[in-house]
Amino acid sequence: MLELIRFENTAKLLCETDAKIIEIAFSSGYADPTHFPRAFRRISGAAPREFREK
Repeated sequence: MLELIRFENTAKLLCETDAKIIEIAFSSGYADPTHFPRAFRRISGAAPREFREK
């Protein structure tokens, strides 16, 4: 459940801001920058950068 909330927050920030992906990850509660892309891809099916470009 927490992971889904974090995903929703990061997805919104990726779409609505130009903030760096690492900054978005930290602001959403991901302490490990290597874990964030894997967790994001698991839910969305795309890497954060790919998601932002769509």
